[in-house]
Parts: sequence; C-alpha cells; structure tokens
Amino acid sequence: MSGHKKKTVHIPKPCRDYAKKFEDQTLIHEVNDRIEQKLSQILTEQKLYYREGQNFYSLDGSYFTRIRPENERILAGKLLQETYYLERKEARSRADYRKLSKDLLSCAEKTLRSRLASGQTCKELPVVGGLTVEQVSRLCAMVIARGIYEDYAARLHTDQVLLWLSQNRGCKEILYIQTKAAMLNEIPKDYTLLYPLAREMKRHFILHVGDTNTGKTYDAVQELMHAQSGVYLAPLRLLALEIQEKMLDAGVNCSMITGEEEDIREGATHMASTVEMLSLERSYDVCVIDEAQMIEDEYRGWAWTSAIMGVRAKRIHVCMSENARKIVTLLIENCHDTYEVQEHVRETELVFQSNKFHFPEDVRSHDALVVFSRREVLRTAAELEHLGYRPSAIYGALPYSVRKEEMRKFLDGETDIVVSTDAIGMGINLPIRRIVFLQSTKYDGKHTRYLKGPEVKQIAGRAGRKGMYDEGYVISAMDIGLMRHALYEPYEDIRRAGIQIPQKLFDLDMKLSEIILRWSQIEDTGIYRKAETEHTYQMCLWMEKHCPFEKATMWRLLSIPYDESSQKQEKLWKQLCELLYMGRPIYEGYEENLSDKTDLNSLEEDYRILDLYYSFTRAVGYDCQEFKRVIVETKEVVAEEIAAQLKDNKRSNASLCRSCGTSLPWGYPYRLCNDCFARAHHSIGRSKPYHSRRRS
Repeated sequence: MSGHKKKTVHIPKPCRDYAKKFEDQTLIHEVNDRIEQKLSQILTEQKLYYREGQNFYSLDGSYFTRIRPENERILAGKLLQETYYLERKEARSRADYRKLSKDLLSCAEKTLRSRLASGQTCKELPVVGGLTVEQVSRLCAMVIARGIYEDYAARLHTDQVLLWLSQNRGCKEILYIQTKAAMLNEIPKDYTLLYPLAREMKRHFILHVGDTNTGKTYDAVQELMHAQSGVYLAPLRLLALEIQEKMLDAGVNCSMITGEEEDIREGATHMASTVEMLSLERSYDVCVIDEAQMIEDEYRGWAWTSAIMGVRAKRIHVCMSENARKIVTLLIENCHDTYEVQEHVRETELVFQSNKFHFPEDVRSHDALVVFSRREVLRTAAELEHLGYRPSAIYGALPYSVRKEEMRKFLDGETDIVVSTDAIGMGINLPIRRIVFLQSTKYDGKHTRYLKGPEVKQIAGRAGRKGMYDEGYVISAMDIGLMRHALYEPYEDIRRAGIQIPQKLFDLDMKLSEIILRWSQIEDTGIYRKAETEHTYQMCLWMEKHCPFEKATMWRLLSIPYDESSQKQEKLWKQLCELLYMGRPIYEGYEENLSDKTDLNSLEEDYRILDLYYSFTRAVGYDCQEFKRVIVETKEVVAEEIAAQLKDNKRSNASLCRSCGTSLPWGYPYRLCNDCFARAHHSIGRSKPYHSRRRS
C-alpha cells in the first residue's frame, strides 16, 4: 500500500516577513492607527453587514434585515463575510497567513476592549436586540482586522502572492487583489498630492462661517471685485449668473461658465462658474467658494473638496454653515496652508411661531410658502391666485430669465407672495418676512423623508431680510414640534469630504468600467468618501459596448450633466455619443428631439434638452458656431414661452371641483367637493368619494 506524497507548500517570503514584523511589534503602531480609523468609520456610519449561514444581515443599530443574495456584489467593501481567500488561507493552515490574520484580529479586539473598559465605545456602538455590546464589538473587530488584512495582502509582493493563490483551485480573488494592488500603487496616501500645482503655492484662506442671510457671500465677493483677477465658484448656475451680473454692473469684466452654458468675454479678468467647472491650471489672485457645506454631498461633494485642495489662488474665501468648519479647516491644514475665521451672525432674530399654520386663511403679504415639488408649487400658486392673491412661483426647473422675472415681480410689489421649492434656500435675497413650511417631508430621489436640520435652517434663514425687518418668522403647517427642533437643534459636524476618482488611474491597463468599479470597491478611509458612481458605471458599460472611445474621451462624455431620471435626456445623450463615434454631425435629429407641444411640462423638458445639446457640443469641442447660435436663440424662445405658460398655469392648476367649479381646500385629495359627491351618490349614502375619485 503506497502512501500519498505530501505536497510541499511554499509560503512567499514577504508574508513570512510581515508576520515576523508583527510578532516583533514593529507594525503595532501602524496597525493601531488603522484600527482607530476603521473604528471611527464604523461608529460614524453605524452600519455593518455580517454573514450567518447562507444569509446576510445588516447591523444598523435597531434591527436585522436580510440582504438578498443578488445584492452581495453591490455591498463589496462593506460586507462582513468570510471572503473566499481568507477562508482558504485559514482552512488550509497556511501558517504565516493565518498567524498574521489572528494577530490583526487580536490587536483589534484588544483596542476595542480597552475602549469598552474606559466607557468610550460602549456608548457609541450600535445596540442590537439579542446581541451584547461585547458581541457587537467582536463583529467590529472582525471587520477591522479583515479590512487591514486585505490591504496588506494587496501591498505584498503581488506576483508571489498571486502565484501562491493560483495554486488554490477556484480562487476568485486573484483579479481583485491584482487590481486593488495596482490602484493602491497609483493613489497617494495624501490626497492633497493629487494637486501638485496648488502645492507649489502659498495660499491663505478666509473662512466665512454663519447661517443663511448673514452676509457671508456679500463680504467675500467684495474683495473678489477689487482683485486683479478672480473666480467665484457657485453650487448652482443661477448663482453663477447672478454674481456675473453683479460684477458687470460694478464695472468688472467677468465671464461665466456652467455645465449648460457659457458667456466668455474678451479680456475678462474674472470668472463666475459652477464649482465643477473650475480650471485647476489657471491661477487667480482671489477665489470665492460658496456653500461649502455641500462638501458632504454623495454626488457633488467631490467638487468642493477639489476646489479647496486644488484651486490656484493666493487668497481663498470659503463661505459655509457652522457644520462645515471642522472638515474644511482639516483639509486646509492637510494642504499646509494658512487660514483665518470670520464669524457671521444674524442681525435680525429668527422666531419660530408655535401655532399651526392653516392654508390659505393664514397667508400674509411677504410670506414665502415652501413645498417640495414643482407640481405643488403650481397648485399652491394657482389656488392663491384664484383667491385673489398675487403669487410668484420659483422652482429649480425654471430658466434663469424666468426665475429672475418672478423675483423682480416680488421685489417691485407686483406680487405679494412667493411659492417655492427648496430652491429658495440658496442665493435668493428677497424681502421675505416669514417662511411657511407647507410640507415637512421631501422626496430626495430615493425615498420620501423628513427634512433635516441643516435643510430647515438653510431655508428658514431667508426670513427677515437685513435692513427691512427687525425679526424673521418661521411657521409650519404640520409636524410643528419636529420642525421647531430641526430649526434650533445644534449643527452636527460634517465628517466626510467627497472625492472623485483620480484621473491618473485611467493610465492603468484596464477598461474604464473596470477602473470605476474597482475604485468604488476600495474602502473609504479617513475623512474622505468616494462620490456615487453607480450610474456612471452603467453608462460606461453601455459606451464600451456601443462607442468605445479612448478612456479620457469616455470620461469627458460621462461627466456631461443631465437629468439622470429623464429617459428622454438619457436617450439623447446616447444618441449624441453614437453620432460622435460614427463621425456624423451631432445636430442630426435635432428638431425631432424637441417637442411640438406647448404645455409647461414639454417646454421645460425642451429647455433641458437644449441644455444637454449645448453641454455636449462644448465638452467635445464641437466647432459649429451656427448650431450653437441656434441652440442659444431657441433657449431664449422656449424661456419666453415658459414664462407665458407659467402665468397661465397659476390659473389652470387651481384645485376646483370638476362638477360645480367650487374652489377645493389645499391638499384636498378628491376631484369632487363633498356637496357634489353627496348629490351624485345620495342613494348609496356615502359621505366620502371612492378611491377611484382620487387625484392621480
């Protein structure tokens, strides 16, 4: 009987070295720092995932939720599961790998036990039914240890590690470790090094910190106007246009550029633009970065991070609310720049009125009524006009010229009420005495939720314009206690700054879609959080299949702004990409893409279609001045038609009984008034309409 020959397994030397170093305590300090970072991240997000048998659950502080298996890939980097290669390394007794893994886990548990003993972590850890704090802390220790372990595996001599892993049948992690190692080699540990031109300068920051309507932007723009050269960076194109107009009125030659339009003036010394359009190559004397609290936004926050770390200006004014102070100063300190802080305080007191607001009987002159959808703006304005009021309507989809005209009417007394979405929160300085929240919830693109404290403060701060009123008032039609608390609760510091994928990663020998995917799977560390890339990734996959440009061109096209929720706009974007790839004129089908309808919905969609055409032509350097001229002229015509339709819609959107024409109460969910319904259905004896009678 012949015995089986025992297979000799060679453990790569780097792995033995790491295990030995850990045993000799040479890595303890580095690992402890990493443990603290990861623990802070866990306590901040309070959301972990773990595996139990074949099921995945989330641990979020209150309950367990099963995660569907098909979502496992999406949760990469957050999933607390035994990954295949970790299981193999431990199960097959690869001594040095196993020892390193156990040492890391032991170190993480020791750190957690120490914090539990001191009473720090015990208060912060999620409390979950059925689990003790010690069990939760062990789950935290596992995810901390494995995260550090993955990084070490990626940073080892990759060729040797991959050779060893390839000897394990069915190993699915070779590509993962390989691509992660390649990315880690390209990404500096210090993100400020991604902006070498700015690092060559000595920059000084002036931080304007305060609530809405405290003069932050005004003070910052004053120095900008008197500088030899400068740039203003806005969160919205409407603000960029407004600042350009102020500059021009003051005799400062100022150009303007946003994602959808541009006005480049010969000899201009200043620029007003949206923050995403900042040129990191051009230098300025003064820069103003407005609304910097948006640095935490999961989609656009990266632009503020990039501006703060990368703008080439000697003096930089940053305007922000209190909650952004710490994160912004930390970024500046990381850049080794200097800064000073200027506190801005409201000179008009903001008072919350505790009585419930009843619409429309409690409406007063110089009220601003706030709702959170275009439809509700039009319905509310229509009802007010039906009752004899003169309302201005403001919402995000309005062209700048139309919105400016609505504001002018209110300023000049042609209208006495403003009905607006939360678009009123930024850059609108009107003589508003009272902010009225008709709604306390909003749909944020994913789900309907209650307003957050910073949102309430931003909008409410528009009440009580300085120089006109001694006090500003805030009142709510619903959830009075919640809204009062949101207005007065202390700010919670922003802990993360958004970052975008470093373009130097495009040099890696991978498809752009693979780079985007792998970048999204790298764990967020320190104060940085990667921008949301799911839609970009899906569009990149489509582009690689239908029009595979080189990577820099694809990224430029993927960065063109449009409404991702609009199927018509996405279809047009794809059509333009295909025309460009085939070398055909991108104005093919131009007229067919515009509607021949004249209702407000169609006109607003046409305006956004024209925006997309203009953005695309500029992004790809399309040299057809005649086509650009046609776009600009058509936008002006559409804007005029929108203004006319808006005036008509204030009347036509009134909530009237479809039978007798009686005005229905605001928010009334049916199409018939109670009297008409009772007459139509008296034989049945119902007191309320059928559900089928409800508005859609």
